[in-house]
Amino acid sequence: MVEAKTTIQKNKSRWSFWNTKSIEYKVNYFIKMPKTNNIDFTNKYGNIAIDETTGKTDIKCAYGNVYIDQLQNQSNVINLDYCGASEINYIKGGNISLDYSKLDIDTTEELKLSSDYSNFKIIDAKSINFNCDYGTISAKNIEKISGSSDYTTIKIGKLKTKLKVSTDYGAIQIENLEDTFEDVTINSDYASVKMGTKSSNNFKFNIAISYANFSYPENNTEIFKRIKKSNNNYYEGVFGNGSPNGAIKINSSYGSVKLKLNN
Repeated sequence: MVEAKTTIQKNKSRWSFWNTKSIEYKVNYFIKMPKTNNIDFTNKYGNIAIDETTGKTDIKCAYGNVYIDQLQNQSNVINLDYCGASEINYIKGGNISLDYSKLDIDTTEELKLSSDYSNFKIIDAKSINFNCDYGTISAKNIEKISGSSDYTTIKIGKLKTKLKVSTDYGAIQIENLEDTFEDVTINSDYASVKMGTKSSNNFKFNIAISYANFSYPENNTEIFKRIKKSNNNYYEGVFGNGSPNGAIKINSSYGSVKLKLNN
């Protein structure tokens, strides 16, 4: 095990010419080790950079940023506080906690995300489970995503299989429901829901809304059942001309639901 700690003490001498308020300190550590080693880093007011590792990692960074190439192990724990521009190229799996931070990831297999007042962005993901308050989650291509959020905007580019989300005071935007998608379940209050799909898609849907509107492409949609009671509306139907491959179930209060056709 290699352990290093930096402690800078103030000069208490009243006659010292070295005024610590006017001195800038910078301490860098460069560590070379086998990539199979486990890593446990804690850093405050500085950055952490890692090339590639197949060992387990436990990383805590505050008031700095992390720059990571490859985390090949499934067991990774990353905690970021007040880190405004962190980046990870690949993380196989693990748990990520963000507070007042911004993190961009290229690729992951499976992640658990806890986030407060933060922005999280990923390009390709197989599975993400999240609990987020105040911020944004953006995924360009994702197979499965589930979680709960408050005051959060969730943006999905391509949804390949499943989405299950409970959200209050935010927005959910799915640019494209792929032909392979199986299930979308959303429970929302004071949050808008927008979903895009190709005309070749086929799925069934149940939409229950209160004090809100549901809009859909009428030429591609057939409504089997519609119930209207005061400010409550229920829609049951299918999209497309073939046998339904997927299903959508949405319960929304005070937030509009829109299904749009992508050209």
